[in-house]
Amino acid sequence: MHRAIPSSNKLLQRKWEDHVQAMHYERLRTVKSYIDSGTPLSLGVVKSRAKKEQILEDRYIEIERENRMLLGKMTSIMNTSSSKALPHAKRSLNVSLRKRDLIKITLENQALLKRLTEKQPCYRVGKWEGERADTEKLLDNICEFPYRLGITRDHRSRAVSRDRPQLKQKRAVYKRGVRLGDRLFLVEMATDHISFVITVSDAETPDRHVLELPYRDAVVLMGSTSGYEALVKMFFLDEQGQLVLRDTRSRVNSSLRLNASAGALHSSFQQD
Repeated sequence: MHRAIPSSNKLLQRKWEDHVQAMHYERLRTVKSYIDSGTPLSLGVVKSRAKKEQILEDRYIEIERENRMLLGKMTSIMNTSSSKALPHAKRSLNVSLRKRDLIKITLENQALLKRLTEKQPCYRVGKWEGERADTEKLLDNICEFPYRLGITRDHRSRAVSRDRPQLKQKRAVYKRGVRLGDRLFLVEMATDHISFVITVSDAETPDRHVLELPYRDAVVLMGSTSGYEALVKMFFLDEQGQLVLRDTRSRVNSSLRLNASAGALHSSFQQD
């Protein structure tokens, strides 16, 4: 079935086949496509952008026309005589009414501020905090493991170790404006049941005084019934205008003088 083509000379037949194959390879190498797949030529009408140029030209013409109108108005104003009387300024008909309303609102705001600053607290937070400190002390004494609020006995073994105690964040417990003499101060108090921080800021100057006391000493100064108002009443201004915290209840008159310089605090105990 698959028989070879009869040939009289196999050598010449082989050479002819090699020659035909070489011609075929040469034609494949020099073949050219009949379809042009290159980048088409761009049209010149697209590059001109006549519409955009027309819009810009119209805009320039409009600007030039407005400039001419403005120049004409300025020229007419300069040529007009200045002796012409100017029109009277418009005046409101309810100026006095608005002034009265403003004075009324200001007085009401001042009265409200006075009531807020002079209002005494209804709850004795200092007493609560003292009782809480005593309760935590009792809990530390009766507990087998270190007492931590919110941690049960089963989970205390997985709590933070004693070598790395967690720092408590101070909580603000008092904030009120206080007038000492003719000056107004803002008194802020914060505590974490370990230390008690009192911050006194002058409302008219950037001076700021910070005093830190042990919490138990602050509780003793506040007393069992007076609360934070007792500490506020201990602030005085001496003859030099310096802020002094003085305990007038004890026989020995001990005072703490606060001097703020360049934003820093210098305090010293003095025995009168």
